[in-house]
Amino acid sequence: MTKYVLASDEVNDLICDTGSLSYMPDPVKHKYGESTRPPLEDLLIPVMNFIKDKYPDHEIFTLGESCIFGERFVTHLTVCEFDLLPGSIDNLKIAVKESDMAIRNKLGSMWNWFMCVASSKDKEHAAVTIGWFDFAYFSQHRRDFLDVDHNRFMASFASSTPTAIDYKIMHDGEIVEFDSENLDESDREVFNKHSEVTFNLVDRNNPEKIEPLRMV
Repeated sequence: MTKYVLASDEVNDLICDTGSLSYMPDPVKHKYGESTRPPLEDLLIPVMNFIKDKYPDHEIFTLGESCIFGERFVTHLTVCEFDLLPGSIDNLKIAVKESDMAIRNKLGSMWNWFMCVASSKDKEHAAVTIGWFDFAYFSQHRRDFLDVDHNRFMASFASSTPTAIDYKIMHDGEIVEFDSENLDESDREVFNKHSEVTFNLVDRNNPEKIEPLRMV
């Protein structure tokens, strides 16, 4: 069992407990200024081009918080798409902005809104791109946007059940589709036993006060 402090403020520490796994969290493994992985500010344009190629008839309406976490590294992406209720594009923009602000105010969030696009003509289709800062956290939450909780989040703008495709960002910045059947031994163990890894906010003045790090 190994515990890593991933972030701290004046009261809390964000602690990653790896349980029985021999796992080093990505924010510890890839240090800004040392790793040769592309940081967010360098990854922004390649992801933008990737999304533009994937959705040529869509317009980017937000980059979310992509530019404020430059000291961290996105290792995986989830592209989640859905049909929009008529005239609901403004509701989508408001919802993403509110969620984005909640992320900014959360200590050590392990994900971000990387990019969002909507059809440039009929405004009836949209896609959102989620960036993940840690492989174990990605493995735990990559399908959260398809469940009932996030469907309630999407209730004001989505007219269809979302679908999602996951991608892995390689060390050189190449974006490839994530294949859970083609993982090396260490990643496969983490992917299959990801529930053993926990991310908790711990009050330093009251160590028994523990709060799981939630998506929103």
